[in-house]
Amino acid sequence: LYENTFVRDNYKFVGWSTNPNGEGDYYADKEKCSFNEDVTLYAQWEQIVYTITFDANGGEGSMNPQKMKAGEEQAMSENSYTREYYQFVGWNTRVHGDGTAYTNAQVTSLTDNMTLYAQWERIMYIIKYDANGGEGIMDEQSIAAGQEKLLSQNVYTRKNYVFNGWNTAADGSGIAYENRQDVTLQGNLTLYAQWIPVTEQEAFTYTVKDKKVTITGYQGDHETVVIPETIDGKPVVISGKGGEGKSVLGQIMGGLWGEGL
Repeated sequence: LYENTFVRDNYKFVGWSTNPNGEGDYYADKEKCSFNEDVTLYAQWEQIVYTITFDANGGEGSMNPQKMKAGEEQAMSENSYTREYYQFVGWNTRVHGDGTAYTNAQVTSLTDNMTLYAQWERIMYIIKYDANGGEGIMDEQSIAAGQEKLLSQNVYTRKNYVFNGWNTAADGSGIAYENRQDVTLQGNLTLYAQWIPVTEQEAFTYTVKDKKVTITGYQGDHETVVIPETIDGKPVVISGKGGEGKSVLGQIMGGLWGEGL
């Protein structure tokens, strides 16, 4: 037989038959044969099937290869790969994403076999800092999922108050965080500045000498005492004992005194 020269889009030639539907006698291309009478041979065609292979590209899970018939549009398989601390952002014909990009479950038609590599983007969480009655400006902070990072240094201020850390609730009933605490996030977060009022000067006993105020005792019942930086415009220093013989401690930060009171 002569070599076949017929072509058909999206099909491959698979031989000859004496019946158009292929139910007659079959002959291979260029097969040697003899006939006792005239015969018509009909080209037989098989639709081409291409395969998509899905590569996790650093992710975890399994996905079966997907078959697609040439010339027919079909949705790609839904991604089922996962990767800790990353979100899936699509497919690409190249590992590093510099090839042809495809979205998840994109409808497409193939012209050849193809391997698609999952593309991943590190999840980023945002921390918003709320002054919660204070003043100033603090930018949002981005922290990658799974990454340990220090919280931003507080720059908020509030008249007659000292900063006392952060909390996930404005009223302090949530989770507390220290200033510049090392954190790992599992979601976006809003932190509210926590404030302690400066203790009224009437709660202290003190002496004045050389234009300095020396606090000699504390007569109040506050759980946390905040020493004012000045009394009557004069800088404050400290010595002596607190109420009921309790020690008045040194400055912890920003005028905040408390442990041991």
